[in-house]
Amino acid sequence: MSQKIYIGSGKEIQTKNGGKLMKLSLNRDDIEKLRQNLNLNGWVNLILSGRKNPSPSGSTHYLVVDDWQPSAQKIAPIKDEVITPRPADYLESLNDDMPF
Repeated sequence: MSQKIYIGSGKEIQTKNGGKLMKLSLNRDDIEKLRQNLNLNGWVNLILSGRKNPSPSGSTHYLVVDDWQPSAQKIAPIKDEVITPRPADYLESLNDDMPF
């Protein structure tokens, strides 16, 4: 990441049945930041991280735009495989071994 772009905040909350949920809050500026960071396919990847200490408002998590892109070196080239046809006599020999 070049420079972190922080977006919104999150709070872990306990449900009545003992489960946990993550409640995320975004304001108008956060929505605009999301729009500005759309990739070529129209997606924004985010990283949700826990805060060291809860904020005064009770936020326990924060969001950062994930701008990672795969490098061209890591993408393996597709190899063209040449399939050589079997000779006709090979196929005939297979038929000779068939029990039916």
